[in-house]
Amino acid sequence: MKKILSFIFAICLFSLSGFSTNAAEVKNTPNQAADHLILSVLGDEINRAVASYYKQEDPNSFFIKYGHGNSKDFVNVIQSEKGNELDYNYVVKVNITPQKKGALGKDTISFGIDQSNQSGNMKIKLLDYKHVDPKDK
Repeated sequence: MKKILSFIFAICLFSLSGFSTNAAEVKNTPNQAADHLILSVLGDEINRAVASYYKQEDPNSFFIKYGHGNSKDFVNVIQSEKGNELDYNYVVKVNITPQKKGALGKDTISFGIDQSNQSGNMKIKLLDYKHVDPKDK
């Protein structure tokens, strides 16, 4: 099952590389579905990153809204390629607004993703967590 998810995730990342979905412009497209697939694969990693940043023991103690404000542009995938070599095959940036009795911030989390080993397992690493106070514009 893990290999199948890895394969599907890799295909989605390949098809989305360099693109981000803006739901206000595009509705019910394969790109939008791929964004949701990426979020489902990264869901636990996102929850752990948020819990760690806000120093909470339970990673499920937050409601995570994807996007900032009214923006539906919440996933950006960058692919490593010749002339733009990255430390990972893909870098995925996710814009979120964690909430717990109100918005806690407008955060952007970056993950590095590799599928470099023989078994087909993905390696996912938290690269960066940027926080902007919700009161700041």
